[in-house]
Amino acid sequence: MLASIDLDASTEAIQASAALHGRMFAATQEEIQAAITTVGATLGRPIMRRATVSAAKGEIRREVPVLLTLENGSIADGVLDLAFREQTSDFDGWSVVDFKTDQEFSTAANDYIAQVDLYVRAVQAATELPARGIILVV
Repeated sequence: MLASIDLDASTEAIQASAALHGRMFAATQEEIQAAITTVGATLGRPIMRRATVSAAKGEIRREVPVLLTLENGSIADGVLDLAFREQTSDFDGWSVVDFKTDQEFSTAANDYIAQVDLYVRAVQAATELPARGIILVV
């Protein structure tokens, strides 16, 4: 749901999206309610409110494939969850956000940190602007 829902979605829109996704994945009512709660809480986080401001300016990317040529010549690729341009007094560049669940993050934190680092490097290379990585545990 976080890949497609409007960042300023209303409670009703979140509920409708959860019901649709629930049907697509044969989710239980308990799983649908958990999705509603999680997505609502996530969209209310300060980082997501900042992304909403950037979205209004067209300075946002969601579910975007990235490629990066590494120092040894190999290519790293992935799909970043969210990136948005921020221009504040202390940062002018791209914030790269990767969503993780509590369970995912606790079992593979170092791998996910490395993953976000690659995404940040790919965004920097593509935009020639500073980028910073944020893991948002939902």
